[in-house]
Amino acid sequence: MIKQTHRQNITAPEIFEYVNKQETPQEKAQALAPYRNMIHMKWIANAVYNFDFTGYPIPQYQPNHSPPGICNGHIGNQLKRIESAITCYQKGNKQQYEKIMTIVLESVSRDEALLLERIFNNKKIDGISKTIWKKVFPEFFRSEQGEEEVS
Repeated sequence: MIKQTHRQNITAPEIFEYVNKQETPQEKAQALAPYRNMIHMKWIANAVYNFDFTGYPIPQYQPNHSPPGICNGHIGNQLKRIESAITCYQKGNKQQYEKIMTIVLESVSRDEALLLERIFNNKKIDGISKTIWKKVFPEFFRSEQGEEEVS
């Protein structure tokens, strides 16, 4: 029988907790690498380093205290709603933005809601440096070669 190495529905906070237990930057990059194809991990890497959420409010919501495996969804299942909320905010429909974001924040686990709050407050992920993110998700960062060619 094949041993499963990680759950398919593992949450981002669980991944970051595991990565933070590693000691060296190389070990952290190796721990993060198996999750590089997960859509929510790509979204987080892109959002943290390429999007400015200044001014995006976090609406009042009831945190979901259910265990992550029991919650209605995780960030990956809520990405369409998150993107829709961002679009509403950009178009000036702040009431619809707050309604959608409340649904998202109440649907995901408490830890994931707190992670989304960090992202929407333009805070980085603790314990994972930009260098590690660049190694695992190079597509979201400009390369030094590309910058030299432009000069």
